[in-house]
Amino acid sequence: GLRALSDEDRGFEGQVQIGHSSNLADLAGAQRRTAARERQAREARARCGALEQRRSAARAWMSTREAEAHLATAREQLAVAERIVERTERARAAGVATSADVAEARAFLSQARATVLAVRGEIVDVQVSLGAALGRADVETLGTEGPLPTPPLPEPAAIEQRLADGTRMPAVEAARLAALAMHA
Repeated sequence: GLRALSDEDRGFEGQVQIGHSSNLADLAGAQRRTAARERQAREARARCGALEQRRSAARAWMSTREAEAHLATAREQLAVAERIVERTERARAAGVATSADVAEARAFLSQARATVLAVRGEIVDVQVSLGAALGRADVETLGTEGPLPTPPLPEPAAIEQRLADGTRMPAVEAARLAALAMHA
């Protein structure tokens, strides 16, 4: 072919060509490996989320157990305060105690009643936390029963293996796990 240009169209003309070589060998294998790694990461995140939910529920259960024990102690203290008031009033009637002693016993009784009310409020708070951790709305009925749970421990060989695995971790991950263990 022939091309004739006018005088106005004549000038410098250039052409640029860019090439990129790509090796598509094992592209499907690389995609499968990438998908498998992404699936492992999602599974690890799901396990981590489930573990966090279990840990949150365990903390809420322990807080509930602690509040229930505190309530039992506060009720015992209230019963003692009621007996003290009763005996102090009998002692005043017998002429052994003064009105100031009775007033002091009644103040102790009022303080014991206030403690019981405060602990009942604490019970409500921990029941709400436990209900949120368990995904339940009927928090008024939540409580703890029976003995403290005793989770099974791994065999000594498994513990040694986990400690050995911990030494092969990157320093940053080991430090993070150490910080979590310290917090726990």
